[in-house]
Amino acid sequence: MAYLDTTARIRRTIIADLDLLPAENYKKTLAAGVDAFDIGDSFCSDETGEMRRYERIAAAPGYADLGDRAAPANKNMVEANRIAAAASAEALSRDLEVARQDALTSTSALAKLTNDALISISQRAGALGAGTNATQAVNYAALTKLLNTPGVSPIVLDRAYYDIGPNSLRVSVKKTEVWGAPGGTTITCSVLKLLEFLSIEDLHFYDINWVSTYESLADEATYALVCGIHRAIRNMTMNRCTFSIAKANANALKFVADIDGEYVEQVKFNDCHILAAGRMGAELSVHPNTLTIPGTNQKYPNDAVARIDTFEWNGGSIKNTGLISPLYGMAFSGTGWMNRIRVATRLDNNMTCGVEGVGICNSYISVQITNMRDVANSLTPSAAISLTANAELDRSRKMTGNIVENCIADDGTCREVRFWYQQGLQTRGNRFKLSAGSTGRGYVTYAGSTLCKSSNDAYDCDGAYTLQVRSEAAHGGASAFNEWEGLSLSHARSTSPFQLTNFYGADTTGNSINGILYTPSTLYPSQPLSAGQAEATITGSITGTTLTVTAWSGIPLRVGQKLFGNVIDALTEIKALDGTGTGGLGTYTVSKSQNAGSDTIKVGLAQKNFIRGSIRSTYGFDFMTNTYTIGDFSVDATLLDSVPHMLASRNLTIRTSGSLTAVRSIIFPEGGPAQRITNSTTGGFAIILKNKTAGSTVTIPNGATVNVASTSAGFVIIP
Repeated sequence: MAYLDTTARIRRTIIADLDLLPAENYKKTLAAGVDAFDIGDSFCSDETGEMRRYERIAAAPGYADLGDRAAPANKNMVEANRIAAAASAEALSRDLEVARQDALTSTSALAKLTNDALISISQRAGALGAGTNATQAVNYAALTKLLNTPGVSPIVLDRAYYDIGPNSLRVSVKKTEVWGAPGGTTITCSVLKLLEFLSIEDLHFYDINWVSTYESLADEATYALVCGIHRAIRNMTMNRCTFSIAKANANALKFVADIDGEYVEQVKFNDCHILAAGRMGAELSVHPNTLTIPGTNQKYPNDAVARIDTFEWNGGSIKNTGLISPLYGMAFSGTGWMNRIRVATRLDNNMTCGVEGVGICNSYISVQITNMRDVANSLTPSAAISLTANAELDRSRKMTGNIVENCIADDGTCREVRFWYQQGLQTRGNRFKLSAGSTGRGYVTYAGSTLCKSSNDAYDCDGAYTLQVRSEAAHGGASAFNEWEGLSLSHARSTSPFQLTNFYGADTTGNSINGILYTPSTLYPSQPLSAGQAEATITGSITGTTLTVTAWSGIPLRVGQKLFGNVIDALTEIKALDGTGTGGLGTYTVSKSQNAGSDTIKVGLAQKNFIRGSIRSTYGFDFMTNTYTIGDFSVDATLLDSVPHMLASRNLTIRTSGSLTAVRSIIFPEGGPAQRITNSTTGGFAIILKNKTAGSTVTIPNGATVNVASTSAGFVIIP
């Protein structure tokens, strides 16, 4: 025997080359008390008792899988199986799925296939929304009986439209399939909840359109068009279904699992479409019992007993959310203890946010979106993806193991992408086109995130930054040891200069960008590569290795902080607090001996972040622009062996943004030894070129071009 397992625990028995035996033999078998039939002996017959042979026949469902033997659910189903097979003989020679559909929708087969289990409704509801009260009552009674008939599978709806009026379908059933009519069956109601799941297991819907005409501006956050609230829901699928609740301030879907044992497990939506929702598209929620206790470090009591495990949205789309309440217009939102959440769909016209995860722990959210657009909201900065912290959760409960890949948000309506409070986040192959708009933002932010890995992502932004990495207590503390590989950054749409990257905060450390492909703006081809906010600003001077601070503002000074200013040598840092200073005014020991007069000095981070590898830029058909700006590295974002300059003229313009540009190293691959610029300051100070090959030119900050004619001990001093 061979069988096709189309859904978990529900079998389709496929019998090849089946001999149909005379009816009397079949009846004698039943009379003898045999309640299972042998596939090889084929105790089946048509009404005439004529011997027939078909190449393929699909036994009607209702049989449990017993290996080589199949037990009928009841005698009626056995008889129905025989009738359905005979009635569909011609169709059964075609493709299996087509044959099965034909058999199940055959009028004569249906009448005997289901007996009392399937109620054939003679009344017709008429035009959409115009059903009579009598029709609605019959429809509701019939559908309720159908959907709650245990052990009958499949249930086949025999009409294309049902109007159940002011009623809600409440379902509590196991091992059941519900099929719409060919082309889909539409079920409408005029209340908030159309379908509410109680306790269900192995329930599968196919080709049904769920529509509510309910109208309400009040926030209907508790329930939804289709919902399962505090109920055990296991192994449920919706296949090729649609959902619409456009005129009510409510979600299309909502699942909540807060109670011990009432898990939501193995719930999948395959090729489904949310067409409209006044509030969110799909919402998942697990509320820890102690969520309202800020700063608690204890294990949340119901972490192990309340959960949503394996929820998938595969294919289809989620469109037009937040039509009534744009502030809650997320396409998909998840909160609480979840595991293996996958969203792989198309998002279109979603207010506020595309995919949101708030305070989720052990989430493993996988976002795989083919296309996302029109995620916009004038009330608040909207996000294409927002995986964020809940302010009431302690830092030890970061969201772990999430994956965002192949997400395309490329129409420029999204405001930002937030990756906050993440640990081990993996992003790869994403393309985010973000616009600041009137609400600001317009960039990708990592906050309080650690050990995240980005591969071949592309950010096209026009905000204050392209990539910001920051640490703040409200966002989980440190942003440390994150890595970006092969990052594409674009300012092609920008109308004013702004930073490519920004590292901010005392705990921002160990982050690295390995390789950048930069596309500049045509209006501003020179823009700062990286910059950040200084931790402190001082007025001071240096004599030898002694720093004297006469004015100070910001955080206390400490060992390892970098000093930046017009009078300060590059790579100078505070080496020891062994003078009179204890974090403010006084004297300190610095790492490099120099003589620098009193001036304003910016104090950057003690920790280091790195930009490594080749930094390439595209401009028109040129490999790199005529100018390249290296920004103010107040936070010590370090360029290591970077920025290959590929123009034939071998020219480079070094500009300053702020009081000092501290360039660690720039490589010029000219066929000879590499040129390194180890110190670049404003006009009047030297640019030192290490190992510069003679015969090329360099443009210095004041715009003059200097021809490099010779070298001196490997150095060229350009005044």
